Amino acid sequence: KRGWVIALAHCRGGGEGGIAWHRAAIKERKTKSLADVNSVVDALLERGYSSPGLVAMQAFSAGGLLLGGMLNTRPGLFVAAVAHAPFVDMLTTATDPSLPLTVHEYDEWGEPGREPKALRTIASMCPYRNCSGAAGEPVPAVMVTCALDDTRVPFWGPAKWVARLQK
Repeated sequence: KRGWVIALAHCRGGGEGGIAWHRAAIKERKTKSLADVNSVVDALLERGYSSPGLVAMQAFSAGGLLLGGMLNTRPGLFVAAVAHAPFVDMLTTATDPSLPLTVHEYDEWGEPGREPKALRTIASMCPYRNCSGAAGEPVPAVMVTCALDDTRVPFWGPAKWVARLQK
């Protein structure tokens, strides 16, 4: 009763399961990654490994998209979240081809400037854009780290997200 459990979510879209696993959740199918995180958390709760309000989540870089999505849609499940260089302002980043990795990432996320479906998917999943609280639930404790010289996740994305979470 005083212990804790660690669960690792290997979501579709990651590289852990090979190329087909990765391709199963890219572009307009990226929402499957968030569905997988939801399923993992639900399974932990259903099996009695945790309870609503006692779950903590940690994510790195693009995993911040999923962490942010969970905090936006189901904040009451979490007691804490730790996000290291979280990719949480993907709408701004994906629509600015002057940023270092934007064009390189078109195969992963789509090209929102030319693909309306990609723009809709990115906008629907963007934690910063959709950060308004689920039904007025308070946001759990959140720790965010980032670096001023990070070329993959510019510091201003996590900084804007934190400012919005605090409102």
